[in-house]
Amino acid sequence: MKDQKNNLRTYAFECSPGVIARRTPPKAVDDAAVFLNRLPARQLSVPLADGLRSPVKIFSLPGPSRRSAAGRSGGAGAKTLSAKVLNLLAPIKATGQKGIWFCHYLSWLFRYLRQVAGFNVLRDIKILSIEFSSICNLHCKYCYIEKNTRPKFLELAVYEKLIKEVSENLRYRIKTMEWPISGEFLVYPEFRKVVDITRRYMDENPHFSPHIILNENLVLFDEEKIDFILRSGTIRQIICSLDGHDAESFERLRPSAKFPIVLRNMKSLIRMNKELGHPVILQINNGRDEESLKYPLSAQYKEFFKAVDDVRFWVPKQWNESFHKEGEAWKPAKGFCTFVFNNVSLSASGSISKCCMDLKGATDYADLREHSLSYIWHSQARRQFLGLMFRNQRGQLNGCKTCSITNTNNDNRYQNIFRTLRRQHFRKIGRRRILSDRISQQPSDLISASSS
Repeated sequence: MKDQKNNLRTYAFECSPGVIARRTPPKAVDDAAVFLNRLPARQLSVPLADGLRSPVKIFSLPGPSRRSAAGRSGGAGAKTLSAKVLNLLAPIKATGQKGIWFCHYLSWLFRYLRQVAGFNVLRDIKILSIEFSSICNLHCKYCYIEKNTRPKFLELAVYEKLIKEVSENLRYRIKTMEWPISGEFLVYPEFRKVVDITRRYMDENPHFSPHIILNENLVLFDEEKIDFILRSGTIRQIICSLDGHDAESFERLRPSAKFPIVLRNMKSLIRMNKELGHPVILQINNGRDEESLKYPLSAQYKEFFKAVDDVRFWVPKQWNESFHKEGEAWKPAKGFCTFVFNNVSLSASGSISKCCMDLKGATDYADLREHSLSYIWHSQARRQFLGLMFRNQRGQLNGCKTCSITNTNNDNRYQNIFRTLRRQHFRKIGRRRILSDRISQQPSDLISASSS
């Protein structure tokens, strides 16, 4: 057994249980596997003959190393050189980030001064975030939505009032709508009417064609609902949450969700979207905690990631911190935040809040049932909290003073230029499809006349 251990000092083993890589000696496979399973290992990725890369475990066994002293010193020298380069680039990176921040700060300051001076600033509203329900069918580990006394569902009349105003008033230039900002859209009893109302106002007002994003956990989906959403012509992008690296980690991170159900619905969504000519952009958001990051993605995950249009990976630095209870230990964000400047968030209570990340109603400052959005956006209350934000006094703002989301799970928007470019690309795709849909719905004689 001792000879067998020495012969296996540098061999790699695949992560799959009981399967040993090609370079393993044919003898003593069972004894070697038992021996190696008791040793610490680290995960690597090695190339295979077919061009793919397979995760493997590299085992470090006691005994003399095959590398020479010169080789070890060369590796150490390379690491030292790379560390020096990174240290030299660090100040440049920090200066660049400060420069980007300063430019964005000036742009937001200009918008704020325009509002103080009494100019129309409705065109500054770029995003509508709608909370249709304050409840959800899941209890995800990283979500801080809790049981509260707020209304469970948004009144349909309040939503229609908002859509009517922003679609008929040419001063609004809404680019994006997010459904929903919390909870689950299909939990909302009137979700079909929401889609129909939005579609009607888009048809009646051709200039109103926002890029509508549906956030889905895929639990309540079925083929009939998928067909309804894909054929509606309203939703342009669906973001599906597929967390973890395999079925077990998925259900651990998203309690109450069953992976086989999500797997089935995800396959149906991809298949039906392809059959209908790809009317919707499909994106997967994959969140992983420290435990999940220790393992490679499963084959099913890789299959889904290849089949959709975009995949975004994220690792939260803290869990369940933002807008949390008093007395909890976390580091609230400080200073300027752009969330309050170009985002209108409608909560399930019918109130307009300062931030789309507020799932507890802590930042509500006006009631849409009593006032128009134009009145609220130009109100004195909004001017006051914008002034506090610019004067670095966010500690006086409810919700904002206990918010750590801009330090943890989000990038505060101003520094993520790649996300901005990606959104612009998706909006262009959406606008082309809207135009194509409208042309295809016209009579053939009108099409020929317009082309001539």
